Amino acid sequence: MSYTKLYYHIVFRTYKSEPSIPQDKKALMFAYIFEMCKTYGWHLLRINSYLDHIHILLESKSSDKISDIVKAIKGATSSAFKHSEDFPGFKGWNKGYGVFSLSYREIDMIRNYFINQEQHHQTFSTKDEFKNLLLENGLSESEYEEW
Repeated sequence: MSYTKLYYHIVFRTYKSEPSIPQDKKALMFAYIFEMCKTYGWHLLRINSYLDHIHILLESKSSDKISDIVKAIKGATSSAFKHSEDFPGFKGWNKGYGVFSLSYREIDMIRNYFINQEQHHQTFSTKDEFKNLLLENGLSESEYEEW
């Protein structure tokens, strides 16, 4: 028998990094993504966003390709919220994304990081946050432009 536990920290930003995720309405988007994850058999461990980006922590089956998961979430949420009165400036998501694999031991640390997004962004811009994520995960800052 084979045993797998695949955890991912997924982050992507709004189209042109516009601040189009109203903080008082973001729970609507989270509920939509939660239901979608249940439908596909992905386990949503934590989700949070700031005005111009979203963080998703999930566990997936080994048969699921992470690029397909991200494509499905971005596509469905774009369609659902582009024309929503609750998200008046939302035009969808930017082209790229970041995905970072995690070990089980890192889950609580990343959950806490998600919980504190609003506080975190009082001192860090989204751009600086993503550059730090790249560096912490062994990638170079130069790869930022493609995100």
